[in-house]
Amino acid sequence: MNRITAQVRLQYRPSADILSGRADFDHPDLVDAVDGDTEPIDSDTMVSWSVPRRGEFSDQLILRSFSIIGAKKRFSARRRPDFVPSSLWTTALTLLDTSIPRGTPVAAAARAKAEARRSIDVDDLVRVSQPGRTGDADVGVARSLASASRRLSRSIDHAMGSGGHADPDPESPPRRFVRDLDMMASVVAAHRRPVPSVVNDLLSNLRGGLPLTQSERARVRRALRASLEVDQWRDVASDLLSLSEAMTSPSDTPDDDVPDNE
Repeated sequence: MNRITAQVRLQYRPSADILSGRADFDHPDLVDAVDGDTEPIDSDTMVSWSVPRRGEFSDQLILRSFSIIGAKKRFSARRRPDFVPSSLWTTALTLLDTSIPRGTPVAAAARAKAEARRSIDVDDLVRVSQPGRTGDADVGVARSLASASRRLSRSIDHAMGSGGHADPDPESPPRRFVRDLDMMASVVAAHRRPVPSVVNDLLSNLRGGLPLTQSERARVRRALRASLEVDQWRDVASDLLSLSEAMTSPSDTPDDDVPDNE
């Protein structure tokens, strides 16, 4: 049996950390394949499939395109998206190593991209299992998590301005943490799916300088990691709301639970 191949075009934009790919088919059995499912795996990941009408791959789902926000932060040589073939991921990793030289103008940096083309067996693009889609959260649960995230963001912001934690640098980790927590609230409310790229940024900036004790910071870290699973959102919302209320209520700080300024 002759091999049937496809040309896959990969593109990476380092300024936004977005990896995308698209397969082009020229085999007679594939050129008129119909559009199949378009799956939002989470708020950062979209995957599209094609369904051939005839031939060896008739009625099977074939990977047509994908887009991943936060690709470099989320994936590595040891961990790849399950819908991207390992043979293609090797090439993708070379693109993820692309960096923008210091001093590059903002507009030029935003346009910068790295590209690669690979010929790959269509066999490798067949969907063999359902990608690990998280599913959509209940509207009420999503709103609760969004509200709790936003309230905690505002509580931290208020504490930073009034409790000796003020930081004039808008790009400092504490300031980015506050902004990203508010961003997570907006995306969760709009899409009702996890936001891995934002959670990764939040975890990176959950460090000294925030008006949180060590135990509070540990609670936030656990809650953020749990937010990647929709079925845990109700508990995550409760934890974040509890932390927000604790920050806005006058209380004595135990000697062994001091604000973490490391």
